[in-house]
Amino acid sequence: DNFIENNNVENIGFIKIDVESYESFLIEGFHKFLLNTKELPTILMEIGNNPNSSEYMWDREIEMFEFLFNVGYSRFEYLEKYNTYDAIFKTK
Repeated sequence: DNFIENNNVENIGFIKIDVESYESFLIEGFHKFLLNTKELPTILMEIGNNPNSSEYMWDREIEMFEFLFNVGYSRFEYLEKYNTYDAIFKTK
């Protein structure tokens, strides 16, 4: 959010995120932009439901998914998938 504000970024069309289990922190870092933008960017994000991972933060990821769905991204079924995969978040 600080970078976006300091550089007068008004529009972002596409974001690719692959930060090894820290995706929820990145999304948290630009909540304000996502809540206030007129056009949500498409997001390609590596996600994974892997309870055996040493860096397992699935509860945070669920909160992140619900936030993204609530701001306008199309809902998809993520709880039935296991392993790591790429997900595309697009608007409704």
